[in-house]
Order: sequence, then C-alpha cells, then structure tokens
Amino acid sequence: MVGYKDVFKMNKQIKDDIKWILEDTGMCRQEDVLKDCTKLAKTRATSGVYQIFPEQTQGVKVLRWTIIQTRLGGSVNFQRSWTEYQNGFGNVDGEYWLDNKYIHRLTSMGKYELRIDLTDQQDNLKYAKYKTFIVGDASSQYKLTVGEYTGNAGNIEIDTRNTCIIKTNLLNTTLEDLKTLILGVDTKVNKFCEKLDTTEHEFSNLVQEVKQAVTQVKIEVSKRGQEIKELRQDHDELQRGVEAMELNVQSLEAEKLESMRQSFETKLTNLQEQQLLLEKNDRKYNVLVYGMPEKSDENIWAVLDNLMINYLKIDKPKVDSFPLANAHRIPARQNTGERKRPNHIIIRFMHYADKQFFLSHGSNLGGRNIRMVDDLPPCMKDARNELPKIGYKIRSEEKLKTQIRHSGGTVILETHNSSRDQWQIRKEFRCC
Repeated sequence: MVGYKDVFKMNKQIKDDIKWILEDTGMCRQEDVLKDCTKLAKTRATSGVYQIFPEQTQGVKVLRWTIIQTRLGGSVNFQRSWTEYQNGFGNVDGEYWLDNKYIHRLTSMGKYELRIDLTDQQDNLKYAKYKTFIVGDASSQYKLTVGEYTGNAGNIEIDTRNTCIIKTNLLNTTLEDLKTLILGVDTKVNKFCEKLDTTEHEFSNLVQEVKQAVTQVKIEVSKRGQEIKELRQDHDELQRGVEAMELNVQSLEAEKLESMRQSFETKLTNLQEQQLLLEKNDRKYNVLVYGMPEKSDENIWAVLDNLMINYLKIDKPKVDSFPLANAHRIPARQNTGERKRPNHIIIRFMHYADKQFFLSHGSNLGGRNIRMVDDLPPCMKDARNELPKIGYKIRSEEKLKTQIRHSGGTVILETHNSSRDQWQIRKEFRCC
C-alpha cells in the first residue's frame, strides 16, 4: 500500500517533469508539435523564444516571428563557410543566423512572408515586407524567391526578379552578399552607396581632369598646327628660294654657255683666219696659168719654157736660172656646150721674187687668151672672180683705173683718183 509521502513524492516528480516539458516545448500547450510560429500567433502567446519542429528536424529555437537573422553590434562574425551557413551559427539571445536547411524546410511547408526591420542609431524604424518568401534546397544553392514588396525601406528592396541565390564564402561570396540576397538589408548597401558616391565624385573629378587634359591637348594641337603652318610657310619660301636659285643657275649656265659659244666662235674665226693665212702663205709661191694650150703628150717643162720665152718675152738665160719647185696641170671647170678648155697649170717657185718677176711680164701676153694670177685660197678666188666684173663696170661707166689687191684675208678693189693721185677702196671681200 502506497503511503502519503510516496504519493506526495510522485506528485512532485510529475510536476517537475511537466515543468521541464513546458520549458522544453516553449510553453506550447497545444496537442501538436509546433512546426512554425503560426499556432503561437493564434494562442496569442507572448513574445519570446520558442522551439519549433519543421518537418523531419530535431527542432530549432526561434522567436514568435521566425527570425532567420539578427545583426546588432557586430559581436558575431558573419564571414562563415557554406557549411556554417547551412547549419546556422550564433545565439538567438543575440546575433545569429538560422541555418539554411531549416529556412528551406520551413518555407517549403506552406505560404510564408518575409519581413525586414531596420533601426538606425536614432531609433528610426524602417521595414520591408515581401508577400512570398521561398528558399530552395542545397542542390539549388538555396535559391531565393520573393513576391510583391511593400514597406518604407526604399533602397534595400530585394531584387524581385527571383534570381537571387543564397551564396557563401565557399562560392567566393561574403556574408554581406549573402545577407543582401536573402534579406536585402546590409551595411554593404550603405557602403556600396557611399562607394558609389565616392566613385561618382572620383569619376566627376576624372571627367574634369579629362576635360582639362583635352583642353590642354587642344591648345597643344593648336600650337602644333600653328607651328606646322609656319613650317609650311618656311617650306614654301625655301621652295621659292630654291626655284629662284635654279633660275639663277640656269641663267648663269645660259650666260656661261653663251660666253663659251662666243669664245668658241672667236677662236674658230681666229683659227679660220690662221688657216687662211697659212694656206695663203703656203700658196704664196704659187702661180696659176689659165688658157695655155694643152697637148696629150706634152712635157710640162717644155710648155713653161715656151710660155716664158715666146709669150712673156723673158730671156732664155733668165728662164734657165728660175729654180722652179714644181709644175703640173689641174682640172679646169668645163661648161656644157662650149669648147673644151685646157687644164690650168700651177707653178710653184722657189723664190717669191722669181714669182713676182714672172707675173710682171703678164702684160706681154697681149690679146692672147692666157691669164696668170696668184694661187689664192678658194674663198679669195671667188672674190677675185667677182671683183674684176665690178672693176670692169667701173672702168666702163666711170672711166677710172682699177686694181685688185690682197690684205690678209681680205680682197680689195681700188680705184685711182687722178686729181689726188691716190688709190681709194671701192669694194672689199673678207675671206672667212
């Protein structure tokens, strides 16, 4: 039989067990195990820490709203690995992260909303609320899906394109990125905005520097353009100078060539005169005899003896004393239809005085068709042939005496002035 003390002891043990069960279940007196905090809301339970049991889990402690993250003063390091984010870390009484697998299983049991509360240092409250909140499993890298946004948090709104994935350091992403993707709330947003402002300011400064650099480049380009323009002007002036020099050189060359031509012509004239003088000097001892009868088998020396003794009336002893260098006939120019003319005889004397003596007897020829003259150069012969015609005309018309003489390379026709008893030049031909 059980005594009173034993019953009292058993009653106390049962109360202690009930108290432990209540404490362990988070004061949830409902018959069913809590899978989330919706039933707590229906029982109007006070705000606090409760333990819930999402499907196929061992239970996790949460507040009345299932809070998946709390950030306060930075006492907990959120730079964690993929595994740590999957299993959760921190303390629900302070800063913590509810593990990803529970968030996935929790959001997979029904329809859930996501609410984000923000409080600044002046205790100003901002919030963001999303009508739909779903987190995928580990195979999807805990892909985040959110619905329509309401609230006044503004720029912490989560990307509603439903493409965000909860990432970890294992995927080369920081916790700050993870919190931004899941909650849309993070100091990195502010830092990003600050960095954006700083970058915008730096970019603005860079733009100003670029504008200044462009302005400076334009100034330099303008200067270089002016320098190029001046160089082109200098080049044009230099080109004109070169052209002027070329013209001067051409002019000088032309003048030099003209001077050389004149000098050459002068030298040529001098040479011709010297040649004429040499030829005339060479012919100085020669006498041409025109019209002397010719025989086919004649002896030229016998012909000359006959000419000097019988025609010129020179004594035979004198003729025998003439030391003749040479004598022979040369062809005479024949005119068509006329009687054949005898070939001319050219006689070369050894002494000039003998030649002059021979010519001085020409007047003894009388009316014979025989003529004796100096053997002159060809050009002087032409003048000698022309001047006698002019002399004949003067003698016929003016009744004046005429004579032809040579002076250097010139053949001169002179007339005699009886009143003054002197010879005057009437015509001359220069042999060139």
